[in-house]
Amino acid sequence: MSGAGGLARRLFNAAAPRLLPRWYQRRSGLIGARLWDMMGEPDEEFYAREYLHHLRPALAAAAAKRVLDLGCGQGRLAIPLSREGYDVTAVDRSADAIEAARRYAAGGEAPVFHHVEIGEWLRRTPDGSFDAVLALEVLYMMESWRDVVRDAQRVLRPGGVCALGFRPMLYYLRYHARRGEFDLVARVAGSREGRLGTLRFNWHTSREVVALLHEMGFHEVAPVGIGIVSGIPGDPLETIATPSRLTPEAREQLLEVETACGAAFPDDGRYLLALARKGAYRPADDGHTVTPRIAP
Repeated sequence: MSGAGGLARRLFNAAAPRLLPRWYQRRSGLIGARLWDMMGEPDEEFYAREYLHHLRPALAAAAAKRVLDLGCGQGRLAIPLSREGYDVTAVDRSADAIEAARRYAAGGEAPVFHHVEIGEWLRRTPDGSFDAVLALEVLYMMESWRDVVRDAQRVLRPGGVCALGFRPMLYYLRYHARRGEFDLVARVAGSREGRLGTLRFNWHTSREVVALLHEMGFHEVAPVGIGIVSGIPGDPLETIATPSRLTPEAREQLLEVETACGAAFPDDGRYLLALARKGAYRPADDGHTVTPRIAP
């Protein structure tokens, strides 16, 4: 899958935006899910481990049991969390991704998968239904990402934790500078969402993400960089390190470094992971209030 899938993905991303830009904007996520298997790609398996390193202590700190995974793809996070004992509900708008996820989950503890639009699912979900909500590597492609974050906060019970993935502004500055597209570099520097070429994205700094989530009702936010010195083919930092091109020993060393240093460099990653707690202030012994801590 890695060679054929990677080639197909690169050809698709190179040709479709130029030939069919409006169609590509609507369909890119669905077709991308067909061509790019997040469970089958060794680089994506590496980054799944990196996410799980940060997710596990946050879920434990929130005493989470019921987990909602929005944009679950082929289940690279939903399936291992389900097999660790969490009650996982996983949602994706791609029928291909959900079909593949069900195949991968066969024969063991499995999430409950739903083929449905994220916004539609959230709108019909009652308040406080989940202890944890994940939305990773999906918000940066959504025009309605603010609504999704607000609804994720609403369906979370007090004291629950959200794990939200954003594109760091620095990622797109490097991405387009590497290609000599300095008109797009200027656009990234001067705004926080819009079209970069034929597709619409949004991007942020970690300081902006923290402020935004506080405004939306989260009382603690811990930003973490995912992939701070590495990348997959096409990423700005792929020439520094690509996990699948390393020896197993070097890959483990890279994982150790990135997980240890991610909290120190949240803006340097391929993605900016924000771990955010909803409310749940608890009284301290002296009568003041304190915020439960989330370990990044």
